[in-house]
Amino acid sequence: MRKTGIDIIGDVRWGTHFCQFYQTKEDLTDILVPYFKTGLESNEFCMWITSKPVTVEEAKGAIKKEVPDFEQYLIRGQIEIIPHTEWYLKDGVFNLQRVLNGWVDKLNRALARGYEGMRITGNTAWLEKNDWRNFAHYEEEIDNVISKYKMMAICSYSLDTCGVYEIIDVVRNHQFALIKREGRLELFESSERRRAKEALRISEEKYRILYETIRDGIVATDMDGRILECNQAYVDMLGYSKDEITKLTYHQLTPEKWHQMEFGIVKELIIGRGYSDEYEKEYRKKDGMVFPISIKVWLMKDEYGKPKGMWGIVRDITERKHAEDELREQRDYLEYFTSQLTAANKELEAFSYSVSHDLRAPLRSINGFCKVLMEDYADKLDAQAKNYLQRVSASSACMGQLIEDLLNLSRITRREMCYKTVNLSAMVRSIANELQEMQPERKVEFIIANGLVTNGDSNLLRIAFKNLLSNAWKFTRNRQQARIEFGITPCNEKSAYFVRDNGVGFDMAYVNKLFGAFQRLHMATEFEGTGIGLAIVQRIIHRHGGHIWAEGKVDKGAVFYFTI
Repeated sequence: MRKTGIDIIGDVRWGTHFCQFYQTKEDLTDILVPYFKTGLESNEFCMWITSKPVTVEEAKGAIKKEVPDFEQYLIRGQIEIIPHTEWYLKDGVFNLQRVLNGWVDKLNRALARGYEGMRITGNTAWLEKNDWRNFAHYEEEIDNVISKYKMMAICSYSLDTCGVYEIIDVVRNHQFALIKREGRLELFESSERRRAKEALRISEEKYRILYETIRDGIVATDMDGRILECNQAYVDMLGYSKDEITKLTYHQLTPEKWHQMEFGIVKELIIGRGYSDEYEKEYRKKDGMVFPISIKVWLMKDEYGKPKGMWGIVRDITERKHAEDELREQRDYLEYFTSQLTAANKELEAFSYSVSHDLRAPLRSINGFCKVLMEDYADKLDAQAKNYLQRVSASSACMGQLIEDLLNLSRITRREMCYKTVNLSAMVRSIANELQEMQPERKVEFIIANGLVTNGDSNLLRIAFKNLLSNAWKFTRNRQQARIEFGITPCNEKSAYFVRDNGVGFDMAYVNKLFGAFQRLHMATEFEGTGIGLAIVQRIIHRHGGHIWAEGKVDKGAVFYFTI
């Protein structure tokens, strides 16, 4: 919004194009002098295109009475006052496009020199009747041009030379009209301007409601830190009344340790940045209690572009700080827990090493001696002794397999991941072929979806699929028409892979036991195994950031779903 200097109008936006009807020379200058005085004081470039009844010298004299240092504005070229013959009728001809281009060129030069924009006026007393239609078209065009630029314009018309039709044309091409007659000034607004003012009123009302109801504090200060304005949230935050807080300075509310930092921020704003990033500091309430806030600050400038104050949006972050402290405590505890877990893992590694070396040796000895007895003393052993030796050998082999599975489980947790593109369909086909080659007498139908590719650790994924498919192969061996399927299905807006079989299935009441180490849902005499395989699969899927679950029915088969 720009000040016009005309009380009945007040402030207007850039792009405003209005007109003035006058009867006497005084009617004209009474409007234009304060209009240009305000423009000069607002760091705007000004142009007055004169015509009768006011000459160039009379215009200069009228402004000089109100602007004592007017000569300085003339010398530095902030205002130009020229007759219409040098602007509208250059070379004796009115050229619409030349005049329009001239205004834009003047504006660009003014902006390049550091002025905020341009305000202009032109008197139309020079118009002849036969020029009227052409000039009315010019007014329509200039209304379109001015609305797009940092310009405002007053077009002056003599009531003595305008008839009804001319007045209608003029009002139609301007946002509003001023009429000064017999010492009285009246304002006639177009319906468009009335609508714009109503929209502005509604907008300001919305802003006021937001300003007073927003939970964040809003405060304005001058450059010395005196509080000029604040909303209720700001007052409530600090525990003062509005009257009390406007008698304070911003620095009185801030503990001294923050002053130096804030001086630096203000300096940074003044030398060029439009607003600061949000930063944190502390406030002091009326009762002396200090609490944390976050604040974002904007610099306010006057009509000359000089800093005149600051706007700040303030948020009480006490609760957030408490949450951060709690989170920090939890993080410290998590770090402690992690260190304990690391120590436990090292102990587990040591145990795994012990299992690998210390337990396997006695087992090898047991198996070796059993073999020697069976081979060298076969003729001295009766059938029962041989049966005992075979059972000892089988038990030691079972224990050896259990140790191997435990080591595999431990290795999967520790080994480094190596990600790459993995063709799951090809991997499953390869494992299916291996199973078929091991037991060619079995007739198993494999249904494998094509083109399923993911990103993961190929070796670990192969171990997972080997366990899943081996389980499906094992638990379908009593089926004459065994079927094992691998595919993909939608699941909770994602995709899940699955391995399905039509084997013996399981009771869903025990589904939570499936992925626990050494947990078995079938007797060892029915189906061999150590109960480690699905625990290994689960760890591999978890290491790929996925989730695995199962569904089944007794004697109706099982399906294992997992994501990667």
